[in-house]
Amino acid sequence: MAPAAKESRISATFLVTGFEPFAEFRSNSSWDALQILRPGWSDAIAILRLPVDHAAAHRELRRALEELKPRAVLCTGLARGEVFRIEQRARRPAALVDELGEPESNGRWPWEEMQCALDESGVRGVTSTDAGQYVCESTYWSLLNYATASAPEFAAFLHVPPESDRVPLTIIARSVGLVVERRLTALTRQTVLT
Repeated sequence: MAPAAKESRISATFLVTGFEPFAEFRSNSSWDALQILRPGWSDAIAILRLPVDHAAAHRELRRALEELKPRAVLCTGLARGEVFRIEQRARRPAALVDELGEPESNGRWPWEEMQCALDESGVRGVTSTDAGQYVCESTYWSLLNYATASAPEFAAFLHVPPESDRVPLTIIARSVGLVVERRLTALTRQTVLT
């Protein structure tokens, strides 16, 4: 498998991840959306493309967390359908059974803020507690069980639909961008007030 494409900034406050193409998908809207957003984002936001492989994605994500020490991490992945799924829980995958962590872990995000951002984007967002038991869920579990002093304060996973005539890539990018913008604005405001 080819090495994951990555782009990072040491000073990043925010890390956003997407995945490489897999299965029948010749492209992955989770990564393609970030490619659209990257030119308009400041250096406070880093992006990372993860491989669709449990162990490799775990290693790449953990490496980025150690290097960047972001305050917020939004992982995104592709899921069939036309809705955006706000994943609130991750279960330990069999592929990472030797890693330290809880059997189940809950995300850390102001969920209403994320839902409002998706509503404002004009897309349908639904709450989910089943991230799918594939690499998306194992990556989310890896994020939530990164137990160091520099673990991100905010950590979430958002499933986006594949690009289609009904849900074009520009809409997917706008939706993810608004979720990130809302949280980054809140973090910036919090930093100014403290």
